[in-house]
Amino acid sequence: MNQKKKMVLLYLGSVIVYGIIASLFTSTVHIDVDEELYLALAKSFHYNGRFEYGGELLDYSCILYSMLISLAYYFYSPETILLSMRIIGVVVMCSSVFPNYLLAKEILRDEKKAFYITAFLNIMPYMFDSAYLMQEVLSYPLFMWTLYFVYQSFEKKEKKHIYLILASVFSVLCVFTKTYMFFIPITLNLCIGYHMLKDRCVKEHLVKTVIYDGIYLLLFAGVYLLIFVINGFEKGSNHYSSQISQLFPIGWNTIVFGILGCGVYMVFLIMNTGFLPVSTVFSKWYQEKNKSWFNSFIVVSIVFLILEIVFMIVLTEEGARSLPHKFLFRYFHIFVPPILILFVK
Repeated sequence: MNQKKKMVLLYLGSVIVYGIIASLFTSTVHIDVDEELYLALAKSFHYNGRFEYGGELLDYSCILYSMLISLAYYFYSPETILLSMRIIGVVVMCSSVFPNYLLAKEILRDEKKAFYITAFLNIMPYMFDSAYLMQEVLSYPLFMWTLYFVYQSFEKKEKKHIYLILASVFSVLCVFTKTYMFFIPITLNLCIGYHMLKDRCVKEHLVKTVIYDGIYLLLFAGVYLLIFVINGFEKGSNHYSSQISQLFPIGWNTIVFGILGCGVYMVFLIMNTGFLPVSTVFSKWYQEKNKSWFNSFIVVSIVFLILEIVFMIVLTEEGARSLPHKFLFRYFHIFVPPILILFVK
């Protein structure tokens, strides 16, 4: 049996298994949690053509997941609406097998190893998130496609810019699914700047920067404007802006507890992902004289995301005088596939 057939069977098998799990999932949507928000946005988008929560217009940019699950209302019945939404999530999240396989095949140069790693990734505990109404079921496969396109654009140095364009498009899709994914263009540009200085290929890197950033900014502005149009050119409420304001004024307490919080998060990341995979990837990257572009992107992205989560979520929600009381691994499971693939390599 060739690899394409194996991948299709792996995908269909995953959809069936996780679909059965979702069908047996009896938990309803709890109030005052993210699931309730995503469901409200999906419902208001389908019936009212705008994004509302409790009858109030929202200035909220992460709308792609809610737009996706709103398709369930075309098959609406009170008894099956939640199951329909969860099945949509299963179908979408399990599609991550395709970018995972393609990325593993490119890095390892071994189709069998790539298939086994992809199958192993598909039984990771976080895959059970597909039974919940979570934005991660969409952001996970989108990010994996982004990684694959980034790898093709920069590691293989494809002369054609189609992969670079796709990387930019999928980066925008990621950020309109989960806001924290704004780290993608930032870390990508940091890596480009580093390799521009190291390789002294200013023209080549500058062209890629202009293409990626240009498309990203244009598409980002276009989608944001589209949301504004959908909401009838009205500015809704945004509780996240008030949440960020809790970070200020920044004092010594903020810096000290921020640094300590980053240390705690790094320890939790190692504990959840595995000491050997994480330490191996970081140590190999540190010891490389000619640092791999992709390895640099993964390491810098992880470090930047830890800083982002601690300073913009932990300190604003829990206060500047406390250490994290929980670890938001759902923000980091997107790095499990590249870490495992690089570890096997």
